[in-house]
Amino acid sequence: MDENKVNITLNEEGLAAVVSMLAAVKTRSLLWTVFAGVLTFVITRRLFALLFNASW
Repeated sequence: MDENKVNITLNEEGLAAVVSMLAAVKTRSLLWTVFAGVLTFVITRRLFALLFNASW
């Protein structure tokens, strides 16, 4: 029973930390969207190059 209580409190603290992080990131959401878009583009390009054995 005690272990369950500890796990629940840890989960609640983790959720609070994630929410606060999301709130902080929200101010820079545009930057992160652009960064994620570029990163996704590069990764997909690399994957296609590997799959089709082409040099991009």
